[in-house]
Amino acid sequence: MYWNKTIFEEEGLEPPANFDELLALCGTFRERGYDVPMAAGWADINGMVLTHNWYPILQNWVGPGMIAAAISGEHPWTDPGIVEAMNFVAHDMVDAGCFSEEAGSLGFLEGNMLFYSSQAPMMQMSTWAMQFFTDEITDEFGFMILPPIEGGEQTMIQLMGAVWYIIGDTEHPEETLTFLNYLVSEEAHRLWVEGAQLLPGVTGVDFSGYDVRPVYRDFLNLVSGWDGPVGYHLDVLTPANFNTTLFESTVELAAGRLTSQEVADRINAEMERAVEDGRHADITG
Repeated sequence: MYWNKTIFEEEGLEPPANFDELLALCGTFRERGYDVPMAAGWADINGMVLTHNWYPILQNWVGPGMIAAAISGEHPWTDPGIVEAMNFVAHDMVDAGCFSEEAGSLGFLEGNMLFYSSQAPMMQMSTWAMQFFTDEITDEFGFMILPPIEGGEQTMIQLMGAVWYIIGDTEHPEETLTFLNYLVSEEAHRLWVEGAQLLPGVTGVDFSGYDVRPVYRDFLNLVSGWDGPVGYHLDVLTPANFNTTLFESTVELAAGRLTSQEVADRINAEMERAVEDGRHADITG
């Protein structure tokens, strides 16, 4: 989650330490004249944006272990905790005034622009959004992992990364390994970050002295020192029929045309179908 440090400092506020504080902050910002406490727009991309907002909330709610089992077809998506997490993002956050009343009619980038233009003090979004922090934006921003449920454990969502491959019959195996080792060395990290403006997720590196935007540094140091649980970005691990149903149903949920239980029943049926067809990913072993 991103927050506008400039606005928070001007208002004398701190970023939320748990979900209850997040909901309270939405109300506080509304009272202080911010019509959109959290930037969001989910009118396009078939509801993907609202669904992505649900992923970290879900795993803070029930834990990545249950989600791994559900992705693998070993645990029902109708679990009460999963249903409660749906209610939180589609109802509790909406009812608390976190999003714009027009969020359902705003496109993805239109919604994000409310944050970049300092109209919204917060935005729930991944590191993908950092590419839009240009030099023209003068406010200072921060990045944090979405706060945990009261009494729960804060979970960081991790996307699947990239890999380098070595041809099996290469004539230069040692040289290739030396080069690959250099690419992930601390010396190369500075080139990746300062030169290419990329954000490698590595541990054990102190990025405090790097010449990058503060929001980049927040993220890099957070990941470098992270020792908490790591969750799953669902739609890179779940089958297409499951994803399509989830995206479309989440928007219907936010609009009040479906209940959380009905959405859970729908996606559970799609996962059962995928398991029967052998189209699911078994990530539990």
